Amino acid sequence: MRASGGSLYYLSRAAITEGSEQVTLVVRDKNTGLVLSRLPQMRNQDYTIQYTEGRVLFNRPLLSVAGDGLLINPTPLAGNPVYV
Repeated sequence: MRASGGSLYYLSRAAITEGSEQVTLVVRDKNTGLVLSRLPQMRNQDYTIQYTEGRVLFNRPLLSVAGDGLLINPTPLAGNPVYV
């Protein structure tokens, strides 16, 4: 799912099996969709999860875009999209 700039995310299903999750932040190229980077997240360090409700709460808000290395960008949200 696309990161929204917030810290609370709802999974598509509830009642997740405890300990079965793999949470990773993925940055994709805005033009090609190719994966540029992956950052695995650790439970209770980077996020907490409510298994019965299907909610993931990150310890900090997630950026919706990651910098693309350009010094001047014509749009306010320029950069590459971030996914959870």
